[in-house]
Amino acid sequence: MTDLPDDEKQIREHAAWVGKWRAYLEIFIQNQVDTVAMLDSMQSSISELDSYESKLRRYVKAKDIAVVFDQPERHLSDAINYLAKNHDTWLSARAKAEEDNTGESADDEKFEELNNYLEQLRNFIKVQSGQDQVSFLQVLSLERLNRKVPGRDYSRRITEASLTMLVAETELFASRLVRKFIEAKPGILIADEIKLGWREIQNYENVAELQDLLVSRKTDEIAAKSFDDFNYWFAKQVGEIEVDESILNLVNDATQLRHLIIHSGSRITERALGQLRGSRYSKRMLGKRIPLTSSDLATFASAQITYSLILWILLVSKLAKSNAGRSEHVFGSISQIQVLLLEKNLPEPIILTRDLVSRQAKSEMDADIAFVNHCLAKGQIGDSSYLVEVSEWDCHAKSEIIQLVKVVLEGNLTAAAQRAEDLIASGVLPKRNLYEWPVFAPLRSL
Repeated sequence: MTDLPDDEKQIREHAAWVGKWRAYLEIFIQNQVDTVAMLDSMQSSISELDSYESKLRRYVKAKDIAVVFDQPERHLSDAINYLAKNHDTWLSARAKAEEDNTGESADDEKFEELNNYLEQLRNFIKVQSGQDQVSFLQVLSLERLNRKVPGRDYSRRITEASLTMLVAETELFASRLVRKFIEAKPGILIADEIKLGWREIQNYENVAELQDLLVSRKTDEIAAKSFDDFNYWFAKQVGEIEVDESILNLVNDATQLRHLIIHSGSRITERALGQLRGSRYSKRMLGKRIPLTSSDLATFASAQITYSLILWILLVSKLAKSNAGRSEHVFGSISQIQVLLLEKNLPEPIILTRDLVSRQAKSEMDADIAFVNHCLAKGQIGDSSYLVEVSEWDCHAKSEIIQLVKVVLEGNLTAAAQRAEDLIASGVLPKRNLYEWPVFAPLRSL
């Protein structure tokens, strides 16, 4: 196997270093997205199950519905089959009762309607179980609890549990960044007055293990700070967190609400009112359950992703600053993160970090990419104001690919498709770019 030239080795090493940092952020973003999606899926499942149960109760006795909804030890498909096989008996009995009381027989349409409900329910459970058997059984368990303990809103508890997961992931991500930063900048520890007993020192075989202890202690100390104090430390050591105050307020409020869920039974306390910053948290809510919906969760997740993205950009840029090779790869990772955000339909973090990302651009092409991703993000939220900037974007001296991008952003897709075809044929535009670059998505269906 031929050895790589030294310069190519360095390039790969620099790319791997930045790529590792990018992986931390990608995992965090995916976890936030998954938590919100899981909540939406479970709430949707609960709503649909309630709908099916409500429909079935028109024709089937409650004890027979329990075969499906209240007996987890029975296989779901067997339970549905049981309903399907016996519904005609139940309907016949009801029809006879109606005839005895009114002299009229039950309408045959009821038989057909119930058959449809049962078939829909069978398909629904089949799909849900196939996608995530464990998650769906959890939904069924919550439905059982809701019926067995009236007045206990277990569906709401799913939402609250989801918020605690979102906040925990954000704190864990920030803590990981801090730890990696201290490991790279151990001089931070010098200012601390470190006190270690001789017995404690003897527990460690070498200096590396002892240093790991000190880094862990410092990380825990910083992670334990209040939200504002953490931001102050970060600004002092890494860089100023420049973002709209509304984002910081949302991240703060998510943390405060998590605290109330864990320590106050989800009820708003007087102390919490002094720390919550949202306008909807007022004195009239004292002692009441915190207002929390699936939509709120998505808003909190978007704010936490924006906040974490800023921390990541500032920290990675600072660590790479002294290494030109690494620094050149930072913007590439930022643009890849932006593509991920666009794919996940999370445009707000891109829009809110525009200035910060633009400052990381090392070339005209970097600046163009940042501009294009910003325009795509604006388009995702239905804000057409970016079209003014696109019309003023002078691309005459730029590459043919960038000129094509402008035509796409302007919405002239017919002309763009023809030009893309010509550029692919001439070898100027690699065909894979048509499928990898988000800006070209409208051309793929033409």
